[in-house]
Amino acid sequence: MLILIETLILFLGFLCLSLSLSRHYNQVDPKKRLSTRNLWLYRISGYTLLLLAGIYAADVWGLTLGLVYWCASATLVTFFLSLVLTFKPKWLSFIICLSN
Repeated sequence: MLILIETLILFLGFLCLSLSLSRHYNQVDPKKRLSTRNLWLYRISGYTLLLLAGIYAADVWGLTLGLVYWCASATLVTFFLSLVLTFKPKWLSFIICLSN
């Protein structure tokens, strides 16, 4: 259960970072343009969530195992997110609706 929480935080963090790039933002919602406000909102949120996931992992499992679990979970999340952005980018449109 703890790894699932960390994975969810990492997924949201990497999703925010990928949506801060105009290319991925246009893949998810081609009708809208990425504003400067949303760009900074996604970047700050993404880095904050990744940092929060690292702190959470280090707090739950200790520094050494926490970093190992964080890196392993980050690898799996980025692989899954790259597949979704490649083949089904419309599935990620829920986060754009939340930011507007």
